[in-house]
Amino acid sequence: MDSKRLSPYIQTAAAVIAFVFGLVTILVGGMTLFGFFDPGYIIFVPLLIYNTMIGFFYTATGILIWQQHHKALQASKFIFLFNLVVLIIITLLY
Repeated sequence: MDSKRLSPYIQTAAAVIAFVFGLVTILVGGMTLFGFFDPGYIIFVPLLIYNTMIGFFYTATGILIWQQHHKALQASKFIFLFNLVVLIIITLLY
């Protein structure tokens, strides 16, 4: 047995969570960007645009994980690093 492979249940859960989180991110971000939803607080528009765009990467990564594609780990690392960079930039600016 390959010790680097995840349990099928964990892998399926990760795929579903990534995909659904991405869809919700795209839906709510898009609705807010286009004025169909008002969260009731001040919105930092560049961050909202970033979050909405990264939602597409979440959904794509969820599909890659589901398919056990060899690029799934790279996609996950990309999302992690991009989010970390954005967090650092926002922290430094504010």
